Amino acid sequence: MRDTPWHLFPVAGLAVIWFLFSGLDYVMTQLRFEGYLALFSAEQVAYFTALPQWVNAAWAIGVWLGLLGAILLLYEQKSAPVPLALSFVGMALASLWFTALSTPLMVAVTGPLGLVVIWGATLVSLLFWVYARVQRKNDILE
Repeated sequence: MRDTPWHLFPVAGLAVIWFLFSGLDYVMTQLRFEGYLALFSAEQVAYFTALPQWVNAAWAIGVWLGLLGAILLLYEQKSAPVPLALSFVGMALASLWFTALSTPLMVAVTGPLGLVVIWGATLVSLLFWVYARVQRKNDILE
């Protein structure tokens, strides 16, 4: 094992914070927390609270396995890339549904900003996975 690079803890810490906020969004939406949902239009609330089960499952995988992978990365565990990879797959599947398969398409409900947010979250998941893979390949993770 090599010396831990200076950037590992800041990146892992950011990943934990990112997925904690993602988890908060997921929980507030799933529990239909009125204070949170008040931030959205009635059409958006109806859209995001009526997702197919498989989209909810993909979203949950994206969030919770991402958080697990981020915590494993923070603790320098070589298994970190696995849940981060599954997180990326979950986010990509949910994003695909939002972008191309839902009726109506998400862009009709949220505007272009919604697409930027969902695909941005997917890209961030990909970047955390790639980062963890590189750290494992470089024998930084135990």
